[in-house]
Amino acid sequence: MDPFSSAVASPVAGGEPVTLFTPVVEGEVQRDQSDSSKQIGVKPVYYPWTASDQPAAFASAAVINSKIALATLDPAQATTQGAGAGVLGERTYIVVQLSQPACAITSASASLSNDQTYISISVYGLSDLSRCGQPTEGAYVAIPLSDELVQAARNYQAPVYHPLAPTTSPSGASGHTSDPTPGNAWSSASNHGDYKPTIFRSERRGEFTEIWKDPVTDADIDRDTLVPWVAPGS
Repeated sequence: MDPFSSAVASPVAGGEPVTLFTPVVEGEVQRDQSDSSKQIGVKPVYYPWTASDQPAAFASAAVINSKIALATLDPAQATTQGAGAGVLGERTYIVVQLSQPACAITSASASLSNDQTYISISVYGLSDLSRCGQPTEGAYVAIPLSDELVQAARNYQAPVYHPLAPTTSPSGASGHTSDPTPGNAWSSASNHGDYKPTIFRSERRGEFTEIWKDPVTDADIDRDTLVPWVAPGS
């Protein structure tokens, strides 16, 4: 699978105006670095931003500067309309949508595991009105990818796809358990597949709420894996 398949024509934000957060810090930080900043869940489908493929919705996005939001407690003061292209520039990003409301993003990172088998996507932020103002629903965060991470994503070889065997067991097929990661959107009755079509993972990944490929394939994807937006029929 192409990890950076074209997203130019993708229906990001359902045609509505798109909002991007810029994080206070780019890169890894200590987990739960404060009592108020917590890891935020992301939706399973991501969008690429590369020099050759820049979705118009992100280019014209309203951008919330998290540093200013924290300083002023007013997202309106922190927001610049139509600033997406200027902020993102020519770097390569993986753009993820938050599955929870937030008023500021404290950090966003992409890091290659020690065994180089996956890239971990982490987003930390706040939703406390008293800390950064009114939270925003459905916002996006663009996480920059180094040349090393881009190359790792392109070199990744997905395992052979094996559909889950039909089962009536509430614990799922093939020995999969139904113990979800705390805070994510999976139902405790969900079957969890182990197919990993991309190298990208998130410990707090939400559930598929619409068909990405087809219901069978969607159900078989590992519950932490992120997949790119793919044009229908491709």
